[in-house]
Amino acid sequence: MTMKRVCGFVLPLLVVLALFSCKKRVTIIQEPETGTFQMRYVYYEYFEPTGAWIRDRNNDGNNVYIGLTGDYYINEKDTTGRFKALAEEFGEKGTKTFWRVGPGTSKPYNITGVHLYAGRGEKRKDVSDEHLIAFEDPSAYIASDYDLSKDCHRTEPKKISALTEHDLKWMAHIRIFFSQKPTERLTLVFSVKDHPDVEIVVWW
Repeated sequence: MTMKRVCGFVLPLLVVLALFSCKKRVTIIQEPETGTFQMRYVYYEYFEPTGAWIRDRNNDGNNVYIGLTGDYYINEKDTTGRFKALAEEFGEKGTKTFWRVGPGTSKPYNITGVHLYAGRGEKRKDVSDEHLIAFEDPSAYIASDYDLSKDCHRTEPKKISALTEHDLKWMAHIRIFFSQKPTERLTLVFSVKDHPDVEIVVWW
C-alpha cells in the first residue's frame, strides 16, 4: 500500500475519532427557568429596620406593599463575622450555588412585633385583628437545601394580630391587606429589638 493511499485512509479516520472524542466531552446544561437568578444565599444582606416606605399601592386601595430600610447593612463583604453568623441563624452556609426565581432578598431582622393602629395620637386604637398581612417566608425552601418546589414568595394572608415568632423572624417583602376600604388614618408599627419603633402611615 502506497503512502498516499495510507494517508487517504488514516486521515479521515483520525478526523472521525477526533469529532467523536470532542462530542464525548460536551456537557449539556439545562437552561434555567426564565426569571431565575444564580446565588449562594437567599438573603444577600441583613439590616435592623429604622425606617419604612410604601413600595406599591394596589389601584383598588385594598393593599399596600411595605419596604423597610436600615442605617447599616451587613453583607458578604463584612469582615467581622456578623454576616456569616446571621446567615447561619437563618440556615444558610453559602457552600452551594443554586437557582431561584427572582433575585435575592435584603433581610430585615430583630423585628419583635407588628401592629396596625387606626386614628391619631392618644386616641388611636389597635386594629391588627381586623386587617391581614402577607410576606415572603423562604424558611422551608432553605431547610430543603433549596428545592424550588418549597419556595414561598408570599404566604397566605393572615390577621396581623396572629403573627407568630416564626413569622416575625422570617418576614420580608411585607404586604398589608385591608379587610375593607379604610375610612380613617392607619399607621403600621414595627417593634424592633433595642431600637425605637418604626412607624409608617399606610392610609390617610
